[in-house]
Amino acid sequence: MKTLREIRINRNTTIEGVAKQCGVTKCHISLIERGLRYPSRRTARKIAQWYGVSLEQVMYGNE
Repeated sequence: MKTLREIRINRNTTIEGVAKQCGVTKCHISLIERGLRYPSRRTARKIAQWYGVSLEQVMYGNE
């Protein structure tokens, strides 16, 4: 399974672009991609929709 970062890079999109689409800061997206922070459920839904992955993958990573 690809990581969120790999998906974003394959889409040729920056962290700034994802952050703007999801309504959060680029720092927050970076921390989520690296598994250092977990988003709220509301934010996780937006991120999951943008990345085209499950809510669980955003919330818990590639476990």
